[in-house]
Amino acid sequence: MIEDNLPSTAFGVMRLLPSNKQSVERFSSQLVTAVQNGEVNPLELKAMFKFVEAVFEKVDKETKENQLREAGKYSEKKFNAYGFEIAKEDVGVKYDYSNCGDPIYKHRLQIFEEAKKQLDERISFLKGIHQPTPLVDDESGEIATVQPPVKKGTEGLKFYMK
Repeated sequence: MIEDNLPSTAFGVMRLLPSNKQSVERFSSQLVTAVQNGEVNPLELKAMFKFVEAVFEKVDKETKENQLREAGKYSEKKFNAYGFEIAKEDVGVKYDYSNCGDPIYKHRLQIFEEAKKQLDERISFLKGIHQPTPLVDDESGEIATVQPPVKKGTEGLKFYMK
């Protein structure tokens, strides 16, 4: 009888993955080489990554409070654990200026929002131009031939989980 040494839990499977900088490099290199040698289908590999990313994101989000509670057991702001230096610090800091009562800020925000709205409208207009078009500037009377915008992008793949 052959003994099955594969893990029987999700966390047991996680422990099979690289757990330090050197093993990440070795693991990654093996996968890249396997793809380049035609041993592994690159789309299948990417699909596996997308599933794993979805798992990681869900688990990370749903265990955030547990992570913070566990880090709270360390008295230092920075500590080493599990192959990482972990720092307890504010992340994603944002400021809310709505309660400042600053009339200058309020006025400039209104100007900004109106300018942003006008710019967005102009962008929509320009996206609709598909050939050089002569236009007259209503304010200055200047006539200009407006060229269609140049669409730029990088080819890639999008994966939609089924």
